[in-house]
Amino acid sequence: MYLLILTIMNRHFTVTAYIRNNNKILLMFHTKLNKWLPLGGHMEGSELPEETVLREVQEESGITDLTFDTLSTELGMIQPLGLQRNIIKADHEHLDLIYSLNTKQATFKLNEQEGKDMRWFSKKEIEDLDLFPLTRMWINKILN
Repeated sequence: MYLLILTIMNRHFTVTAYIRNNNKILLMFHTKLNKWLPLGGHMEGSELPEETVLREVQEESGITDLTFDTLSTELGMIQPLGLQRNIIKADHEHLDLIYSLNTKQATFKLNEQEGKDMRWFSKKEIEDLDLFPLTRMWINKILN
């Protein structure tokens, strides 16, 4: 007799915002993960992904002057640059919509509940950072 064990998977839709200003990318040192990451977070309620991006960026950095690189709305929403699956734990995943945005607003205010530090990084400065492989891939794609 075989015992079948089902794991209930917690999947959440999230968004990630790669924000560019003068060929630099804004990254936050994430408190829980101890890594430099782009801004972003979980979609709430009936938010569209682009609404989540704008809310999360404002909550984490105070930046409100944002424009999306892709403004295609032919599918009823601003199209993300891409989608990735992040396995957080064996029973917890994020389905992450990736957005590339621009801002002229160089100043920000770090939300200290979210991160320890926040900085603008040039492509050269990013080379020396300990990043998740997918984070590095998206940054290289956006800055090239």
